[in-house]
Amino acid sequence: MHIENKTSLPLQAMVIPNEHGKHELIVVVKATFDCLQSLKLASDMQAIHQKDTFWAEPQNSSLRYPNEMHLGKPGTDILVHAHAYAHNGQAVQHSDVSIQVGQNCLNLKVYGDRTWQGKQAGDPKPFVRIPLVYEYAFGAPMNEFNPVGRSETQLANIEDPQCLVDNKKSFPMPTCPGPIASHWKMRYPLAGTFDQEWQETRLPYLPSDYDRRFNHSAHPELQTIQPLKGGENYRLQGVHPMEILEGKLPFCPLKIEVVLNDNTNMSPQELPLKFDTVHFEPDADQVHISWRANHVCLNNAQDVVSISMDFD
Repeated sequence: MHIENKTSLPLQAMVIPNEHGKHELIVVVKATFDCLQSLKLASDMQAIHQKDTFWAEPQNSSLRYPNEMHLGKPGTDILVHAHAYAHNGQAVQHSDVSIQVGQNCLNLKVYGDRTWQGKQAGDPKPFVRIPLVYEYAFGAPMNEFNPVGRSETQLANIEDPQCLVDNKKSFPMPTCPGPIASHWKMRYPLAGTFDQEWQETRLPYLPSDYDRRFNHSAHPELQTIQPLKGGENYRLQGVHPMEILEGKLPFCPLKIEVVLNDNTNMSPQELPLKFDTVHFEPDADQVHISWRANHVCLNNAQDVVSISMDFD
């Protein structure tokens, strides 16, 4: 497979068996944009992540960047790496965070550090900023939905305003705008059943009950049902000490063409690119956007002769 990339943007391609045992071409491209108040293409691009990257050891920390080389997902993931900030840098006991992109919205209540006082939550300590990662959300080592979170001695800092922890029997779903690890319970059931029947009848292919929603790593409220199209409004509140960050997502500026052996005249054909992930990093004043194209090969990986990418 020959790849011609006429842009400065990262591109990765591979052909892998899909859940139906067919070879499928996966093409992922990515762009980094600076200045969240007025997006412009950055001079340095973030690489395409080809494996899960954690903040520390995987068993003891949350996911930082999810693997982007996979079969794809039904919609678009909206991810945010950020801090909750006290307005104007003046310490507060709690603050509100809101992430909105198009029709998808996640609201959070963020508290300063708290401990249990008997059966009740103690007063929050004032804070200026708190990381919005799952280590500060509800969870515990034995919590399959978030084994790195807080609930036993310290209370969670990040909560769902509609389901606040008010006593030690509270058991809310963890909430956070960062990515969810694939081995946590919010995701792994969708990977399918790897049992004896699978070993005897389908290995090395994916289980028959594999669901591509497994590849969604965003909070459920930040997973779109259909891929974003570009032009959607975004609004990030509480993740900057001075201002609300808002703007419009760009349209995909790229064109992908492939030459396939299964095409009788061997002429290039365009593959549509779909919004795969929108990943905001307000502290860096950046957003990383990846797009994905898929094509099921008639025969095998040798069907793909060449891939070409240029600005549209």
